[in-house]
Amino acid sequence: MRLLSLRLKKFRNFDASALGGFAKKNIFVGLNAQGKTNLLEAIYCLATMRSFRTARTAEMIQLGQEGFFINGSVMSSNMRRDISIYYSLKKKRYPLTATR
Repeated sequence: MRLLSLRLKKFRNFDASALGGFAKKNIFVGLNAQGKTNLLEAIYCLATMRSFRTARTAEMIQLGQEGFFINGSVMSSNMRRDISIYYSLKKKRYPLTATR
């Protein structure tokens, strides 16, 4: 599976971010506490529906917010798929949508 684009809203320290143009290999560079690991966690969560850092999904919500949203476009088996994850403290569920 290859990541083509990624959008984050209210995920950890990301208020709203959109990234695209991912290559086969990517290097994320930045100062400490700028969100490099948070970005990797969002990609991992998109692929596996869980975090590699915490068992408590609510910890991934930006401080003071009620939920988070992750959306990504991926290429898998020569098919483009859009995957979205929304988590809300009020709804307490993971609606997952994947389209071709």
